Amino acid sequence: MLDDVLIGLDHSNRLPVLEVLDAKFADWQIVLLTHDRNWFDLARSHLSGWKCVEVYEGDAAATAPMPIVRATQNRPARALLEKAKELMQTPYIEAAANYTRQAFELGVRTACEAKGIAMPYRVYPKTDKPPLQAQDFLDKLKAWPGSTKAPKADWDAALARLELLKNVVMNPYSHPSAPNIPKQEVQQAIEAVAHFLELVAQK
Repeated sequence: MLDDVLIGLDHSNRLPVLEVLDAKFADWQIVLLTHDRNWFDLARSHLSGWKCVEVYEGDAAATAPMPIVRATQNRPARALLEKAKELMQTPYIEAAANYTRQAFELGVRTACEAKGIAMPYRVYPKTDKPPLQAQDFLDKLKAWPGSTKAPKADWDAALARLELLKNVVMNPYSHPSAPNIPKQEVQQAIEAVAHFLELVAQK
């Protein structure tokens, strides 16, 4: 059982440890615990065949409080989309839009890594340029030539759809006093991100 024992390591050292766990301890039952969300997302995206769960504090008013355990996917972007779909069944449509945006932002970053697309390095805040934004990744992805399973025309159409829905659905709900965006448009954003992630997975 590893209870946040890797939290003091930077990412360049955490990844080799994950590789060691995956390769050298495949016949062990390993429980890896953390309170760090970024570390959780990093681990579940690099460990194959692991079961990932999120644990939340239960009802404090209950006679015997029980933790809430929710299974989640190893692919963070898809897990965020699943949460968005769950929220679509509740009155909290703005929360569904926000989770969709998170899936989109993580998805375009993952896509650049998967397609070998280099991004410019920026030192911040030592320069007057802001850190890389989702739009920066989206713009770079437009140059990807496509493949047999993910034709260029389909790729470009998916990116254009994402960019439109980012501007009219996902971005507005990420700010205070968000407009009343119709539920159907949030559903379209979820479907657009899901379709894009499917294309990214194609070689």
